[in-house]
Amino acid sequence: SRASGLKICLRQAQPAVQFGRLLKMDISTGHAEDASVTVLSMTGAVVLELCYVPTNITALKLVIEEATGLPSALQKLLKAHDHHIYSDGEGLNAGETHEVLLLKDETALWEWDIEGNPSKQYLEVDGSIVRCPRMQTD
Repeated sequence: SRASGLKICLRQAQPAVQFGRLLKMDISTGHAEDASVTVLSMTGAVVLELCYVPTNITALKLVIEEATGLPSALQKLLKAHDHHIYSDGEGLNAGETHEVLLLKDETALWEWDIEGNPSKQYLEVDGSIVRCPRMQTD
């Protein structure tokens, strides 16, 4: 059994209550669907459970950020069991149950923003190595 994380039950469509659980109502057929998203850590612990399915990965990352404090820019989400890496903006099927793995991707913390650097004319970057051969002072 997995450790329990934060559970958020919000609705973007008409809610229906059955056996004490919130279910998403399929407006076109009138049938309730038990669609949800479970966010897991790499150890399999439940980080977050949603009783609804956000429209896309970007929206899911914002919910994760709000719930955990992990900035969406540092989140990498993978589909559990087949390890598909989700891209920002990728849609999620609202009628399905989703399990995703949450990875902390710190790539953004060590990449150099050369174009945004006011002294870019002095810098040479090769991967994670920065050289300043044209700097006259340090």
